[in-house]
Amino acid sequence: MAEPFGSEAMTEPYERGRCTERNAYQGRYVVVPSQTRWLSLLSVIERILEQREALRLFFIDFTTNPAHRARADVRNRAVFILEKLSNPFYKLYFFFLEWSLPLFNKFNLEFQSEKVVVHNLHEKIRTLYQEIVLHHLQREYVMRQNLGEINPESQQHQLHDAALYLGVKVYELLKHPDVIRKPADLHSSSHAAKISTKLPPPKSKSI
Repeated sequence: MAEPFGSEAMTEPYERGRCTERNAYQGRYVVVPSQTRWLSLLSVIERILEQREALRLFFIDFTTNPAHRARADVRNRAVFILEKLSNPFYKLYFFFLEWSLPLFNKFNLEFQSEKVVVHNLHEKIRTLYQEIVLHHLQREYVMRQNLGEINPESQQHQLHDAALYLGVKVYELLKHPDVIRKPADLHSSSHAAKISTKLPPPKSKSI
């Protein structure tokens, strides 16, 4: 499905055509997540990353071209969106989501299976939880503990930011000058990634 920007801003075929034709993305739409489709968020993230530069150019044109006489609230939304599209830390976060969501999508697919899978769920939950905590906790600590006894909030066993691996695209973007020159924002992004992977342990003591 496609979600136009505002009710008046991107409804003209001419305006959509200018943006998509300029970037060789004719016929490509920005999709929005569906509350009834569990796995739709990854497709949204992938499409926004694919269309990011085209969207950025559109909003630059929309916010600077006097021909666009949009209402003030619509223009303010356009400025806000452009700021986020131009912010490398938002791109970093989207890369993180693109890398991490498949972990959960793979597990969610189990619940859409036409086969009986209940007998495999316990082991799959164990595997998923272990994989998640290994991304922000020291391997030695995780592997020597019963999974139910692992404390995901343990500061003593946290990986340092430099040791976090959040995918190749995140790793490459972390070396970009626009990211390096803002260490405070980089620290906040690393902290957010750690929080995103901190799930409470399963309550079963036999895990």
